[in-house]
Amino acid sequence: ELVEVNSASLKSYALRIEQEKSLLIAQISSWYPTVNLSANGLPQYLVGDQYRNPDFTNTPYTRSNQWSTALSVQVKWNIIDPGRVPAIAAARDRYEKAINSYLIALRDIKLEAVRQYFLLQRADEGVRIGKQSVKASIVSLRDSKARYKAGVATKLEVLEAETQLARDKQLLTRKIGDQNITRRQLGS
Repeated sequence: ELVEVNSASLKSYALRIEQEKSLLIAQISSWYPTVNLSANGLPQYLVGDQYRNPDFTNTPYTRSNQWSTALSVQVKWNIIDPGRVPAIAAARDRYEKAINSYLIALRDIKLEAVRQYFLLQRADEGVRIGKQSVKASIVSLRDSKARYKAGVATKLEVLEAETQLARDKQLLTRKIGDQNITRRQLGS
């Protein structure tokens, strides 16, 4: 799970899926009409008062109230568009391809993580075996020295035990190094 969460390549594949999904939705929207609504200016409220000479008219005073605004609505719908269906199909194919690419990358990353985990297990076991070998070589060297002091063994057996201890220490050091390298690789 950590490898999946921390993978930059998986994040880029996920972003690619989102991008292709948005493009697919944009292509599908070409089936629907578009509506443009525009307004020129804010609504206006006008009040007017008129005064006329009472000698010439029956109503010398009139008052008028008026609301006014300018609205425009435009509806556009391409009912016949021969390029629409292939464009949607191509967008759907790109979207599915992005999903499949993500799934393939996810499987590859998981497979690599499992492989690295098993390599780490093998390295851990190599370190454990190396420690046991060093312990056994120390016991063997101690026994060889004790037998040499007792006079039942030769100096050659003591030297062979020391050589074996040195080899086992070297092997343990190499196994610890392998373990550290494997841990770093698993963490990246």
